[in-house]
Amino acid sequence: MFHSVGRIMGWAKNYRKRMILGFVCSFFATWCTAGPVMLAAWALGRMIGNAWGENELSGSLPWLCLSGIVVLILLRFFFTYWKNRLQESIGTERAAEQRMELGDVLKRVDILAALTTELSTLELQSMKMVDAVVNGYIQVAVILLCVAIFCPPAALVALIGVLVSAFALRGIGRQSARTAP
Repeated sequence: MFHSVGRIMGWAKNYRKRMILGFVCSFFATWCTAGPVMLAAWALGRMIGNAWGENELSGSLPWLCLSGIVVLILLRFFFTYWKNRLQESIGTERAAEQRMELGDVLKRVDILAALTTELSTLELQSMKMVDAVVNGYIQVAVILLCVAIFCPPAALVALIGVLVSAFALRGIGRQSARTAP
């Protein structure tokens, strides 16, 4: 997992700061995505506690929850916008640099057109892949933290499952590297 992120950061070169800021925005956007569900679960717990006579329910609870949910949704859009603004052009800009480097090397070769066509595909897909990989890790971390808030033993079991799968994927990656140079 960290190896993949390290390789992505190595590929980003001069765009690392923007990439990291995008990851931070992605982290907060993921929290803002999970927040309304967590807030609704908390409110439901309060209502169940009230039904069982464990606590009293405030008349402002629904309005506070609704306000909190609206704020979290707005924050999610805000952080998602900045993540996209910071990161989306990195793939195009980095691929353009690689295209120039490759063009300098292959100026006298006729296959330049085919290679630059493949680089345009790379431009289009590179940040989508980075987003999928890194944001997948961020989402796993946020989910584990959310589960830890409600049930720490379940979070521990989930963390062990994530670590086992990470080690399994690392082994698969090593085997693939050996068998397919």
